[in-house]
Formats: sequence, C-alpha cells, structure tokens
Amino acid sequence: MHRQLYISTHIITGLTREIILVFKSLLTLKRVLHCATPKAFTMHDIPEFELDQVARSYGPRAKIALHGSAPYALSLDNLRDLSASKLSPINNDIPLSYAPSLGSVELRKCLAEIYSTESAPLTEDNVIITPGSIMANYLVLSTTCTKGDHVICQFPNYGPLYLLPKYFGAEVDFWVGKEERSWNPDIEELKALIKPNTKAIILTNPCNPTGTVLGQEILEQIRDLAKRHNITIFGDEVFRPLFHDDTPTPPSVISLGYNNTISTGSVSKAYSLPGIRIGWIISPNTDILQRIIAARDYTTLNVSRIDDAIALFALSPDVLPKIVTQILATQSKNIEQYDQFVTRNPDRCR
Repeated sequence: MHRQLYISTHIITGLTREIILVFKSLLTLKRVLHCATPKAFTMHDIPEFELDQVARSYGPRAKIALHGSAPYALSLDNLRDLSASKLSPINNDIPLSYAPSLGSVELRKCLAEIYSTESAPLTEDNVIITPGSIMANYLVLSTTCTKGDHVICQFPNYGPLYLLPKYFGAEVDFWVGKEERSWNPDIEELKALIKPNTKAIILTNPCNPTGTVLGQEILEQIRDLAKRHNITIFGDEVFRPLFHDDTPTPPSVISLGYNNTISTGSVSKAYSLPGIRIGWIISPNTDILQRIIAARDYTTLNVSRIDDAIALFALSPDVLPKIVTQILATQSKNIEQYDQFVTRNPDRCR
C-alpha cells in the first residue's frame, strides 16, 4: 500500500511549489524521516486545571456565573462610542495576512508607554504580544521554571501559576497569605522559603482569587530580597489597574528598578475585551525576552491583525481611561451587592 507525503516549500521568489514524494511502505517513510521509537513520544501527564473543568461543565447552564472574572464584554460599537472620533475601531482594508510575530510596533509602543515610569522607561523592544495572558504565562513559566529549579508562588493563587512549574519539573513552595491577615503574606515567611536554587518568585497583583493587593512597601521588600539572591520576580498583573480602594496604586513589578522582573497582562480582565485574544509579556531584561521569543516560535506564530488593531484602539489615551472608569463604577456597585448578600446570609458566607 502506497503512502504519500506532501511537502510544501517556499522558493526565493516567494512562490510555492509542492513536491510529492511517494513512499512504497511505512517502513521506508519511517527510515527517511528518522522517526524515533514510539516510546520517545510518550506524553507526560499534565495536571488538570479543575476550575476550568468545572466552568466548562456547569458554566453554560448557570444563571449567575460567579466563576467568571472578566467584566461584561464590550462590543465594537461600545468602543466606537467611547472614542472622541466616533470612528470604527478597525478598518475594513486590514490585510488578513500574517501579523508581525511579536505584535505590531504600534501596540507594543502603546503598552511600553502605559507601563513606563520616569525611573523605569520602556520601549517596544521590552514588549511581546501574545494570544491572551494564558499563553504569556505559559511562555514565561516554561522558560523560567525547569527541572532542578525551586520557585516560590504566592498562595492562594491562579492554578496554572503553580501547576505549570511543577509540570516543567520545578519544586514549588507556597508563600501563604493568611485569612486573619486579610490574605496578606508575611515577608519574613518569604525569606524563610528561599533556597540556593530558588529561581523565581511568582506573584499576582491584584491577587486572583483573594483580591489582595501587594502595596509598594512589600513589593520593594520582595525586590530587595530577589536582588540579594538573584531571583526573578514574575508578576501576573492581568487585573491591573482595577484597584478598588483609596490606597496609592502599587507599581508594576517591572517598575521596581530591578532588571530580573517580568509582567504579564491582557485586555481580557481589566479592559472588558476577552473575545480578542491579546495578552503581553513585558520585561526590562532583553535576555529574558529573547528566551521567551525562542520558545514562542514553537507555539504561536503571531496574533490576529484584527485583534491587534482593536487592542490598539482600546488602549489609546482617548479610550482607555473611559473603559477603566466605566468598569470601576460597575464593579463598585457589584461589590456593594456582594457585601449586602454576605451580610444577609451569615450562615452561608463569611
């Protein structure tokens, strides 16, 4: 029985030609392609993320989706109405071709400006655009946490931030926030967790699921500790800038004046656009970014040009402040309703 292998190759002129190689047996095909034995392809068991399993099973049937963490999604018309120009967020003449692999220069510059501070300026070279923050986190963790490493993860936390390092072979310890301290972790307990092979400290700020905010003072203490031991600080900041009290807004981890810092984020949570798959990785350390770019070449080539253009429109100085103001106002009402519900049901809630 014949088997056919179709190989498409690109020649210098940019044209494509197909070479059809006909192999008379599977053994010939195996020999030509130098296939390894089946044992070499055995997959490791990746841990299930149970929260997503539950959401997939029960979410579509739920009347009230308490498992969700994204605000009500905006539409293209909503974005247009928020802008002063009242123009459409996208042009109909956008070519549906491959986009730049790192994201458009315009979007990367926009994010660099959003995250830059006077003491920690950034450029587009410090930004990588990814299809959502979940891919951003995967790329960061896969290049930061390897077999033999030790990482410390703030806890409670978003499951993949500690499950993936374990999957990649790292030892994981939890820096636990206590309920009696409003889930705020203790810096002395963090110091006690550090080992000679500690590679990274993993944070979320604001924290998912507790909502705890790490303020500037403790962030600077974490920075000083990481500097002393040459540890990378990785901050999942997907809920930034949704802060709900009157305390000063804490800096991003990449604004702490320490080179070995990484921040991830997306338009899904803080900017009400989960339907466009745009996330990002930002770091002042270009060596870290180069490792991430190398790993990214094995996962996703680029993001959609359409998603990139919509994100650029939403994150513009004209539209972004209005989105954040709108979300904070809505969430303030939601928080009040939740507080009232808890007060009315002390036997069920605390």
